[in-house]
Parts: sequence; C-alpha cells; structure tokens
Amino acid sequence: QKVAAEKSDKQLEQTFYDAEALLQLSDEMHKLMKQNVHLTEQLNELLRQNTDLTEQINKLICKTGKE
Repeated sequence: QKVAAEKSDKQLEQTFYDAEALLQLSDEMHKLMKQNVHLTEQLNELLRQNTDLTEQINKLICKTGKE
C-alpha cells in the first residue's frame, strides 16, 4: 500500500509540474499574441499612410497631366 501511495504522490507531483509548465507556455503565448497585435496595428497604420501618400501622388500626377 505504501508503494501505491508513493506512486500516486509521484503522479500528483508530475501533474503539478505539467500544469505549471502549461501555465508558463500560456503566459508566453499571451505575450507573443499581444506583440503580434501591436505589430499588426503598426503595420496597418503604415499601410494607411502609404495609401494616403499614394493618393496624394496620384492627384498631383493627374493635375500635372491636365495642365
């Protein structure tokens, strides 16, 4: 019975370590997802600025062509 209790204790301890490792992985994934969102937002802003500048250039080109 003592051997079974020791085995059960070891399984419980391993389960605890597994859960701890999963929490650490989850924290890392959360940090990476936050970074991804931030970078995606920055990229979106740069693309918006690029679109605005492209439209301004096109307007200038069209004005120059008409004159």
